[in-house]
Amino acid sequence: MPDEAVRAIERAAETSTGVARAAFERRAGALHATERNDPVAAISAYRRALEVVPTDVEAADALADLLIEPKERREMALAFDRAVHAELAKANAPTEPLRKLRRAAIWRGDRDGEYAALAALATTGEATRPELQALGDRRQARLLVTATRSLARPLRQRSARSSSLQAGPRLFACSVPSFPRRKR
Repeated sequence: MPDEAVRAIERAAETSTGVARAAFERRAGALHATERNDPVAAISAYRRALEVVPTDVEAADALADLLIEPKERREMALAFDRAVHAELAKANAPTEPLRKLRRAAIWRGDRDGEYAALAALATTGEATRPELQALGDRRQARLLVTATRSLARPLRQRSARSSSLQAGPRLFACSVPSFPRRKR
């Protein structure tokens, strides 16, 4: 039964163009992945969908889930990213391309890229409530990382100074920070 359905959908895809063809290819990919348990054929179908509509989020999402090799996944995300940037350059209202850029950033593990897309959506006033929530979470995480780094920097500098104290008798078993000596 699944084989017949896949063949029928693939025939429909061959005779279709544009968004309709991409939808048929996505459906074929889903059947290959779930019903036939054939990830190779599913990957091929999703790639064909992206050839027709390079910014098809559903096809790209499904393909990202199937790609195991980090290099392949990164290449797919970068190709999708380029296609979205091209779409963004043509678009009057850039909200959809920004949402797509966010997805590409998530797929490649780029937290800064995701943050930038969310911030752009918020700046244009087009962010949804979940997007604003995600932006708040990312902002808190960024602040925490920044605070941790800024606190660690002086500690490392202080540690380097204290370990450079070699002169004089050792009074303590641990390192003591150096203080400027008074001139007499």
